[in-house]
Amino acid sequence: MLQTTLPRLRCPNAPEEQPACAGPLSLPEIGKKKGSEITSGTLRCAVCEATYPILAGVAILVSDVEDYFRAHVKGIASLVPDEDIPDLYLDAYLQAKAEIETGLTDQDLESERVNALYFMNHYLRVKSTKDAPWWRPAIGFSPEIDRLVKAFWDNGPFAKIAAWTKSYRNQDVIELACGSGGLAQALGKVARSYLGVDYGFAGIALARHMNLGTKYALPIRLPQDLYNGALTKKITPPKAKPANIDFVVGEIQNLPVAAGEFDLAIALNVIDMMADPSSLPRIQRGLLKAGGVAVQSSPYIWHEGVVEQLRQALPRKIKSSSQAVEFLYERSGFSIFKKLDHVPWLFLKHFRQIEMYSVHLFAGRKTS
Repeated sequence: MLQTTLPRLRCPNAPEEQPACAGPLSLPEIGKKKGSEITSGTLRCAVCEATYPILAGVAILVSDVEDYFRAHVKGIASLVPDEDIPDLYLDAYLQAKAEIETGLTDQDLESERVNALYFMNHYLRVKSTKDAPWWRPAIGFSPEIDRLVKAFWDNGPFAKIAAWTKSYRNQDVIELACGSGGLAQALGKVARSYLGVDYGFAGIALARHMNLGTKYALPIRLPQDLYNGALTKKITPPKAKPANIDFVVGEIQNLPVAAGEFDLAIALNVIDMMADPSSLPRIQRGLLKAGGVAVQSSPYIWHEGVVEQLRQALPRKIKSSSQAVEFLYERSGFSIFKKLDHVPWLFLKHFRQIEMYSVHLFAGRKTS
């Protein structure tokens, strides 16, 4: 964590589902420091005295830290030695570590494979030449996948947002569910400051490595022919260009940041994962200064129970997911001024499998 990030942070402690404490955090205990980066230490709330560890440069700012250690043990264990785990959480962590499951899965956000997939999506472009064509295997390739990657890979939400915001200057930006942080690079000329928040430990560590050049203990490899293993192609990642960018672990419903301090609040491909989609525009609105802008995108792969609740809560004139979400934002105090209804978003699983989504993307200005 960068020392310059500290003034923006607030305590997320919310016992028994009460509102978060939101007290300011300080750094009374610094374990290791490298320049302006705190690589290990403990954050403490000035109000409720809750504490939050920093491991491998990643600040873990969640309401239940011990539960987080249990649930995210795979990512933490791959990047942090046992001796760096705080004593307060060590027993629970070691028990969870002994029960780590391995195997090929695309649902485990702490697995090396899933982070490799997001790395491709966030950082590799068709037009880059160093490892091109990185999407092809060493022997043979699918002409159809080759065509799809060339046609659509570089034209997804990141490219559209970069084009929309290129005239902006000196923006304080927050991105919710930032994953491995690739959008930060697209906003490099726009942002005065950028803070990415995500619930995955390994993804945040990778984001900091790619954007700040911080230490990352794992090699970066890509999937090829799964007969030879889950990750077999080594790749040289683009060099980091450090700027006023940082990333922390946090929960969208209980963000560890001060309210009303951002010009731009971005949430990509997250609203259809939330139990209450109507909460996302309210959360983004609370983060923004007067006149600030929220950006939202999603392919709307709803959970059945969630979409049924939406149907019951919204006017009958609403006939589609895009109409429903635009209505939620307008009702929450946004005026939508840019939108695209079908933006291609590709996700390459390996050289024989590609997923293609049609994403609804829009920007809305806070009106009051």
